[in-house]
Amino acid sequence: MLGPCWPMMLLTFSLIIGIAGGTLVWAAHYFHIAVILAGFTLLCVNVTGLCLTACNNPGIMKRQTERPPGTNWKFHQKAGAYQKPGTKYCEETQVFVYKHDHFCPWTGTAIAGNNLPFFYVFVGSLNLLCIATFMLVFMCLSATANEARHNRQVAMANGGGA
Repeated sequence: MLGPCWPMMLLTFSLIIGIAGGTLVWAAHYFHIAVILAGFTLLCVNVTGLCLTACNNPGIMKRQTERPPGTNWKFHQKAGAYQKPGTKYCEETQVFVYKHDHFCPWTGTAIAGNNLPFFYVFVGSLNLLCIATFMLVFMCLSATANEARHNRQVAMANGGGA
């Protein structure tokens, strides 16, 4: 099940895999394999969290055009249907969602009772992945600068720097 903004979800996948994955491939030249494997593990946890958030039913309720007998459901004008207590009408997805939290355009779906735990995994691991990616980029740039400085010194020592 995909939400109405599934193209945005594809963009989110592309950005995460492209930036973090590309950084890990670049960093493989400078770091021990254990660091790279830990990074790829974090990337896999993040992509799995995004996939489970975006592809699970958030708690969509079946639309009821007639009030079920013996219930205290209220008619929702915009939806043109009866609303069960505990649900909220999501404007973006145009459905009733149980335990609705918010709509997330990055995952392309409503965030509610059924996919909220996966959303927390996604957001938490994304924060860790961003920090790890920034640290790797900084350390790789420092290592690249040190290599360039060393190469200039070697060239100068061999009489190549005039």
